[in-house]
Amino acid sequence: MQGKLGLKAIALDLEEYDMSELTLIPSLGKNWTAGFFLATYGEGEPTDNAVDFYSWLMDGQGIGDDKGDQIDDMTMEQVLNTLPFFVFALGNKTYEHFNAIGRRVNNRLEACGGKRVHPIGEGDDDASLEEDFLKWKPQFLEAIAKHYGLEQSGSQMNAPHVPLFELVDVSGQLFAGELTQTVRRSWQVKTDDLAEAEQEIAQKHGQGHIYQEQNPPSSYDARMPYYARFARTKSLFKNTFDLEKHENVVFDVPQSKGTVEDSKVKIERKCYHIEFDIAKSGLDYVTGDHVGVWASNDEEKVIECARTLKLDLDQVIQLAPNKSNSMASGDVPFPTPCTVYTALKHYLDINSFLKQHHFEILSKYSSGDEKTKLWKLSQDRPLFLEEIEQSQKTLADIVVEYPSLKIPLPVILCELLPRVAVRYYSISSSSKEQPDRVSVTAVVVRYSLAQTKKNEKRVIIKEGLATSWLQRLSEQFETLGEAKTQDGLPPLYVPLYIRHSSFRMPGSELPVVMVGPGTGVAPFRGFIRERYAQALKGESVGKTVLLYGCRSDDADFLYKDEFNDILRDIKEKQLPFDLQIITAFSRQGPKKVYVQHKMAEHGALIFDLIEKQSGSFYVCGDAKHMAKDVHDQLHKIAQDGGIADASGWVKNLKQQSRYLEDVW
Repeated sequence: MQGKLGLKAIALDLEEYDMSELTLIPSLGKNWTAGFFLATYGEGEPTDNAVDFYSWLMDGQGIGDDKGDQIDDMTMEQVLNTLPFFVFALGNKTYEHFNAIGRRVNNRLEACGGKRVHPIGEGDDDASLEEDFLKWKPQFLEAIAKHYGLEQSGSQMNAPHVPLFELVDVSGQLFAGELTQTVRRSWQVKTDDLAEAEQEIAQKHGQGHIYQEQNPPSSYDARMPYYARFARTKSLFKNTFDLEKHENVVFDVPQSKGTVEDSKVKIERKCYHIEFDIAKSGLDYVTGDHVGVWASNDEEKVIECARTLKLDLDQVIQLAPNKSNSMASGDVPFPTPCTVYTALKHYLDINSFLKQHHFEILSKYSSGDEKTKLWKLSQDRPLFLEEIEQSQKTLADIVVEYPSLKIPLPVILCELLPRVAVRYYSISSSSKEQPDRVSVTAVVVRYSLAQTKKNEKRVIIKEGLATSWLQRLSEQFETLGEAKTQDGLPPLYVPLYIRHSSFRMPGSELPVVMVGPGTGVAPFRGFIRERYAQALKGESVGKTVLLYGCRSDDADFLYKDEFNDILRDIKEKQLPFDLQIITAFSRQGPKKVYVQHKMAEHGALIFDLIEKQSGSFYVCGDAKHMAKDVHDQLHKIAQDGGIADASGWVKNLKQQSRYLEDVW
């Protein structure tokens, strides 16, 4: 907005400010407009950093089908007193409560006396959030210009870019890559009072591999995560591969990532069961919760990135808001002082592909025809999609293609490379069976991609930041010899925190039906283990049905041996636990069989457990296709069971929290 309209704007994190002060803005005589970019999580819930703001604004309302238009003291008093505002909502239409948070806040702000400057914008991650925002943006800028009585300026191609941050003199102790707010964190070898998991690790790898934090915080959260030790890892797939065909291309595939056979890239599929030790951390979880982790970049890729961008990894940097830019906030995007190596290794996602708005910045630091081309990429959406997004090009890729680029270091670190984002995993352990351990089930994301560079198509390997990092840690854990702290961080310790979920089991005596193909089985492994532990104590548990799908019985059936051991133990010990596992294999046999097909086969059983025995229905996995197909099949099961209003029946299950989804 500063470039187009000459308006000063600042981006703030909702969590870091007392948003109740919004009520004071009109009385201060400030001509300010408040904008809200809000995502919706889970069952129509706010993201972690928006919880406090949302709780204050909605005054205890704003859940389920609530539209945020209730009448109460805040609306009666018109507490926002004509405060100008706008909202852009971010969500995924495959979820039932699509953009619910943004929609409710939009309604509530107006109900409390706010003045809407422009209609709400809605982004759909099932298609393209960026595309939706870019469609909404021009009309929004027109509305803002009208609100302030301004005219939009012409092309900004030749306007200079003023960096948000600048380098300043270095002072204080260096950060080593730890996640923290302001306080330096450090660890030392732990020699006594070892927890059970730590004793196992010490016996296997040696005493020098157990660390404890010096002066730990009183509690851990997303801003100050707990560093948990790898306690166990196990590879779950057996000799299974993806074959991806490419024609008329040059293959640039490292042998460690895949092999090329007859124009096909063969990539081994990997999946790991990983357990983290959280004993004595103060963290607790309930079966069905999520764990968030922050990954680090691969060492080789860090070195390659620095070489391409011509950065000195040993350079020590300290950043501060640039006084010449009125939009610069007081928050540096990652802890400094630190080395460039630390920033690239631990804080920044160096392999993320660039967004369209980045090219406006890049054009300011290039020259000649390249400047014109980069500017055009920032303005021409179809061209950007064809040349950049489809090829998933990174900053390093662009620097190679446009050699005239000379980008200041603060711009690279603070405006072009995003911060490593937290990755969430469904917890696959039971809090009642293993309260001191959190486990995840992670399939490694790795695929081939045809990337066009200078009129030549080259096939490269792309991989997920977090899952490839977990694979590296798993392999290191299995082969670990003597190891020392790496740049002050304890090796094989993972920064994590627990995000509580509404994905909960009912009472132990009630039946459950769980649908979880692939890694969607993760929370249900925890559910089954919890009921198994209860049965071992002599407690009677309800009928438990798992519908599980994968490619084949002998290659990627997750937890197959474990589930068979439990079934055998139930039978031999005559445990009060009725467990039934129904499988669907999509690449075993003449026809592809998916979980929804098995639901149809066992429709009478599912209907009986849910309708007649007050059971609960759970789904975990792919939101775009699987969850929708499962929803449709449950609707059909209700019709076959004699329910006239099947849609109402399914909706009622959701309202009673007896139909829960953990989908992505």
